[in-house]
Amino acid sequence: MHLDSTKRLVRLVAGMVAPALALIVMLSSSTAEAHFRLLYPPQWIQESDTLGDPQKAGPCGTDSTTPGTPTNDVTTFAPGQKITLHFIETISHDGWYRISLSYANRTDLTDPPYETNPPNCIAKPGLNCLSVDAGIESPVVPPVLADGVLKHSASMTVTPKDWTYDLTLPTQPCAKCTLQVEEIMLNHGVNQADGPFTYHHCADIAIVAGGDGGTTTKGADGGAVVVEIDSGVSSSGTGGAGTSSGTSSAGSSGAGNDASEGAGTGGDDGGTGTSSGDNSSGPSGGGSGGCDASGRGTTAAAGFALLFGGIAAGLRRRRRSRS
Repeated sequence: MHLDSTKRLVRLVAGMVAPALALIVMLSSSTAEAHFRLLYPPQWIQESDTLGDPQKAGPCGTDSTTPGTPTNDVTTFAPGQKITLHFIETISHDGWYRISLSYANRTDLTDPPYETNPPNCIAKPGLNCLSVDAGIESPVVPPVLADGVLKHSASMTVTPKDWTYDLTLPTQPCAKCTLQVEEIMLNHGVNQADGPFTYHHCADIAIVAGGDGGTTTKGADGGAVVVEIDSGVSSSGTGGAGTSSGTSSAGSSGAGNDASEGAGTGGDDGGTGTSSGDNSSGPSGGGSGGCDASGRGTTAAAGFALLFGGIAAGLRRRRRSRS
């Protein structure tokens, strides 16, 4: 009888401990790590997984143990241009983002000082040392361009979380400088000594007159160059004289992506009609010189036909009224 009671007690304790252990494992796996991916501008290295790694080491995610594979991507912008950063938080955590721009070969890109619990604990992996606060620069001091960006809590963030942020670049030009996006994390354990509570991504950019947001990348042999137009770009088509402009407007061989900057030319019969509007397109096989906001092609000939048709209809009505 005593043995049966002991067995029942053991089963009861096991039934209580197992769920608690499962909860601890779940919490540690979901909150001990936070990750994000930088989508635009394109990263300077290739991602190794869907979480956005490598990203732990400062200032740009790599170190001697995780060197990363360069993409050779350089995105060109104009001085003072307003751009839209795009990144995705793949595992959420309390904190915010900080954006910096280095003109000094990344030597000035450093993590902010963190307040920790316990106070002044040594930031080494495996130690009981949590981040409490990192402070938000206000006003920001170069190389920081923006701080406290998209501040959020893990409990209110469903991942993957798509983030965008409009940033105005400096007017100081550079042939190649580094745009850094950091995820500042609170209530977080140590990642590694070279970036204890912060995740990092970088993009190589150029700030030059006439920059349009396009990305230049070297080919596999180091010689060929491919230019990809990402946003706010004007490309000229060759189909005719009709023009169309607007968001996501397209001509016979050109495309525009921004209502204020993008413009594509379209038309196949030399029509002279012009139009603007969202999602307008000029067909490549029809006889339209452009498209209005509803997507209908218009030409000079069609305009005259409508005009004379209206006059003829009016004359017929006048004859009927006299009779």
